[in-house]
Amino acid sequence: VALARIFGSSKVICVARGGHRAEAAGLMGAEIVFNSKEERWEEQYWQETRGLGSDLVIDTGGNVDAMQLAYRLTKRGERCVFASIVRSEISIDSLGIILDEKEIMGSVAHSHEREFAWAVKYISDGRLNVKPIITDRIFISDALELGIKALISDRSHIKVLVTPRKELVRSQ
Repeated sequence: VALARIFGSSKVICVARGGHRAEAAGLMGAEIVFNSKEERWEEQYWQETRGLGSDLVIDTGGNVDAMQLAYRLTKRGERCVFASIVRSEISIDSLGIILDEKEIMGSVAHSHEREFAWAVKYISDGRLNVKPIITDRIFISDALELGIKALISDRSHIKVLVTPRKELVRSQ
């Protein structure tokens, strides 16, 4: 969401399942945040996009339903990016791909050196405020239990920072 703003998106819309992730999306720059748990959110989305969908849709939902939704919300002739890790096949109508001329792209976060350079630059110059997405700070010896396992079991987490410096643990 924040990078979409940095790179000049005219309007940023987020679809989230409520809670801290939805709140963080608003704090990071989303102008509209739809709660996918609420009835009629999709109808409101289509009204907001004048029935056309979005020019760029990035899926970070981490499940097949979210990926299919991202594809459906993508405007004809535009790009849908799958950026979440899902070890499953996904069904998308092949005729729809052809007729809608949508571009489907996969992306693995943190796979390119330039992305780290951008992140450091934007955080250090103040364009990117990461505080809303940091949901916990833990000591390195707790990385498995309080980090990885917590991220898997508690979907309210966004980013858990792991540090070898005890004075930084859980200080927000």
